[in-house]
Amino acid sequence: MVFAAIVQDDQLRGLQSCNYSAMAALAFTVWDIVVSFEDEVEQIWLSAWTRLKFLYIFLRYFSLIAQVIATILTLGLAAPLYPGRSVCLLLLSFQAISSQALMMGVQVLLVLRVIALYNRVRWLRTFLSVLFLAEVVLMTVFFGISLSSMDYGVHCVITGFPITATGFLIPPILYESLLFVLTMVKFYQALRDGWGRQPVISRFMSHGIWAFGAPFVILTVNTLCMALLKGAIASVAYSWIIAIPPFAGARLILSMSHLFSRQPSMRRTTSHDQVLLDTTIMQMTYPSHTATDAGYGSSSFSWQHGQDPNAILVVDR
Repeated sequence: MVFAAIVQDDQLRGLQSCNYSAMAALAFTVWDIVVSFEDEVEQIWLSAWTRLKFLYIFLRYFSLIAQVIATILTLGLAAPLYPGRSVCLLLLSFQAISSQALMMGVQVLLVLRVIALYNRVRWLRTFLSVLFLAEVVLMTVFFGISLSSMDYGVHCVITGFPITATGFLIPPILYESLLFVLTMVKFYQALRDGWGRQPVISRFMSHGIWAFGAPFVILTVNTLCMALLKGAIASVAYSWIIAIPPFAGARLILSMSHLFSRQPSMRRTTSHDQVLLDTTIMQMTYPSHTATDAGYGSSSFSWQHGQDPNAILVVDR
């Protein structure tokens, strides 16, 4: 009887920690939306409707919706204390699909950056696309295998993860590590060639580095919690999976757009959704290429080695 009371008390403390974590993640997301709303209006809402704009809105606001739903259910505001296994399975499936979709959205942005940095070389696009599809398949398989073996407690908070559940997060950790290495290789080459320390280039690369780093850290923390912690406390970091990666992706889009708009001699010459990626990245870092190399036949950059990157000029053909 005493043992049962101790176990119950431990589960309640774990649930309380999950509640605090969920509220903190939600507060962080709301705070970030508020403080960046002026830039969002200027850089996103007043721009043309492109796939990058849709991606930004998805990352920013689907993350908020998913967190609100998860927080309401975790706090027990819309469900009984023990809703039943079928309800818990449905809720867990929604959480898994939400987190996977948000992670995939951020990775799409990171992949586009890497591909642009490597001048859209065909073999790299194919290689990363195949790995991306393999990652999605592996995550789905690991989740399906683990779903029936998970234990649930109060308000459907998971109290026991099978070891296979860690496989849900290992593929994105490995994939993002590869993207990070590919990015750092280009940054090293820029530093070696002497122009990587230019303010525009260094800011651009530093934004990309933390956009890789923040999701990587939270994915790693969640994997360790699932593998090492027991009881409800094992789910304590989940809310941050649907908060930090979308935050990093949305901020990265804003910073790229802001960096592009700050160049006084640069202007948008096409409404193509990759202009902030291929044009800004490739043409700033590879002055010997033109916009035609990135698939934009209407504009090119005039810039030579040794010239200040802030002096990049876009001209119509």
